Amino acid sequence: MTAACAVRGPGGFWARAGTCGTMTAVPTSPTSPGSYVGTGPSRHPARLRAARAALAVVLLGAGVIFGVFYRIADGRENHSYNRGATPHFPVHVTLGKQYELSTPGGGSALVRQGLLVSTIRCTWSGNGTQSDLGITSLAGQRTVHAFATFVGPTTGAVTIRCEGVPSLFVDDADDARADPAGLFVLLATIALTAGAALGLSELYRRASTRSVGRPFGVASGSAPRHASPLETPPEDRQ
Repeated sequence: MTAACAVRGPGGFWARAGTCGTMTAVPTSPTSPGSYVGTGPSRHPARLRAARAALAVVLLGAGVIFGVFYRIADGRENHSYNRGATPHFPVHVTLGKQYELSTPGGGSALVRQGLLVSTIRCTWSGNGTQSDLGITSLAGQRTVHAFATFVGPTTGAVTIRCEGVPSLFVDDADDARADPAGLFVLLATIALTAGAALGLSELYRRASTRSVGRPFGVASGSAPRHASPLETPPEDRQ
């Protein structure tokens, strides 16, 4: 039995007997579009498409989970950038090492309160000693919460106070707790971005595949024209 191979031509498809190169012919009929099946692998196999879709779902799910972990960790940490954090003193510092003084909102928040970092007076106390603490303003630098730096006046636990700054933090103190919340928000951002990009790419790929699969000259939603299996393409007519 000889099969027919669908050949694209002006105005639609014609059926031709035999085989077309390396393509195995598929019988055509007036009720099913003329088509062929290549012997080589498909450009976008169904399994590969399913794997991409599954990976996108996994990445999006992981992003949501990391986001939940971030919210939990953020509520337990005690840094100037953590939600609802309260200052914790004393903190451990090392003589001669530089540290940052921070407050929620940084120097911009202090300016809105009518404070100039250059005029703020800070003191430190520890080991039965209390003294002024020299600070260096970070005004003009791109910081979020840090507003000044200081050099450790001693080695040990100290308590620092700055006039007019009620919420004062030393986020980089020697005994500062780790910041898993920052790691979780980074992982959540990466996973959600990658999952969304992969998912949108696969949706676009599937939409493009459907568009390419329509017969030439046939608009979306319209019925394709099917030629009779015995019709001869124009180039074969003598």
